[in-house]
Amino acid sequence: MTHEDEGHYGEKHPGAKLDPEIAKKLKEKISDGRISCGDAHAVAAALKVSPRTVGIAIDLLEVRIADCELGLFGSGVQQPEGELSAEAEKLLLQAVEAALVQGRLPCAAAWNIAKKLGIAKVAVKLACDRMSIKINRCQLGTFK
Repeated sequence: MTHEDEGHYGEKHPGAKLDPEIAKKLKEKISDGRISCGDAHAVAAALKVSPRTVGIAIDLLEVRIADCELGLFGSGVQQPEGELSAEAEKLLLQAVEAALVQGRLPCAAAWNIAKKLGIAKVAVKLACDRMSIKINRCQLGTFK
């Protein structure tokens, strides 16, 4: 959803009910009407629920997700420290190409690539930028 949709995020989930346990954990992390992507994922892990379930709860609470782990939607994530070696860059580009679904890279795949290669998540996003590849399917449901 966009800035214009602010205050109406819950409308994406007609009939959905807010789980009180998830809501309580989220409210502990919310600041200034926002929750970071990392905090949202931490809540999902702590409660052993999917990030998508937490994302729905965030929408129902009408809270914005900030600080995307991949550096998307102006989150201010900085360039990763240091440069990748030529071999690491080659492996990264191959991994991105192998994980594409209909020409786009799912968010979960980007996270998995970063973990597998031991690099910052934002490095995967920057590689996608260089390759003109869009990242989609946010694990929290922020974008499709």
